[in-house]
Amino acid sequence: MVVLGYVKDSPLVNKWLKDLRKLINDADYWVSSGSLEHWFNSIEFSLVNGGYTIWGQRLGIDDLVRFFGEELRRSGSRRSSVQRPFIVNYVGRKPLINVFYVSGIGVIGAGLITYLIIDTHNLFWEEELKNEQVIFPLRWIMRVLWLHKSVIENLNKPREWRGETIEDIPTRSGLQHVTNQEIRKSLISFFSEKIDEIKNTLKFFEVKEKELKPMVSTLKYRYVAEGVSEDSISRIINEIKKELIIDDDVIRWFLAALKAGRNVILVGKPGVGKTILAKRVTELLGYKPIMAVANAHWSRYDVIGGMMLRGGEVMWKSGWLFIALVEHLKCKRKI
Repeated sequence: MVVLGYVKDSPLVNKWLKDLRKLINDADYWVSSGSLEHWFNSIEFSLVNGGYTIWGQRLGIDDLVRFFGEELRRSGSRRSSVQRPFIVNYVGRKPLINVFYVSGIGVIGAGLITYLIIDTHNLFWEEELKNEQVIFPLRWIMRVLWLHKSVIENLNKPREWRGETIEDIPTRSGLQHVTNQEIRKSLISFFSEKIDEIKNTLKFFEVKEKELKPMVSTLKYRYVAEGVSEDSISRIINEIKKELIIDDDVIRWFLAALKAGRNVILVGKPGVGKTILAKRVTELLGYKPIMAVANAHWSRYDVIGGMMLRGGEVMWKSGWLFIALVEHLKCKRKI
């Protein structure tokens, strides 16, 4: 899942970021503990999304349904006692700072929560991709405030990441609310001493956004799009703008996502240029676009392909994905 260029700082977020000491003192603190692999996925996301990262809460779909239903309100479950103040404080426009904790390493960063998302459709973390199901449907987008120096210096080498220790913070898996005032004071003290590093982290993502050098995953099975150099980016932007009235950043984030080996979904009203943007970018990168209009009658045979009868004989019919893959490989050999 990639968010392209539309994750922007709101006026409220900009207001908070203007006075970092006040933000640190006023914030409601939460700790998210996760594996190195999961945090690697999330830091990677921030590098192709302008300094915004994503995290989520492990929650069964049935639990999620009950969470928003009358049954859970009456029962008052333990899980509800954690999630409800999280949502209530967000809705109340209180700054929420999420501390990034990696099991066995320590605190590697922190982010300011800007969006809450309920997503039961899109797979994101490696665990979800391997299991082919959404495991963390309650998600939130954060503006990264601080990353440990070792993370910034070793973006694609997570085994080199190091963390810091903050005494007594809750590090159990899942979303943990810091309600103990002594621990909260420790967090305020910790981040107050990191003001300069926070400023450097924010500046780091501003530079990254301009340079468009998103981190490439070290996982072997990920493919990284070729031909997306800075020169080709400028050339593609100039060509696209001859045909579309479009913000440069939209094209840049589109190309950054492709360079990181991610799929991209363009969403918008009919006639705003989604199809022509995808078509022209594909052509300008040297590939042949495969275009098809889906409808409610499509089946797996239309998408993937399969055996079918034609003229009394059993034949293989390729679906659109196979057709696109074949054309992609042909073009790749020519590049």
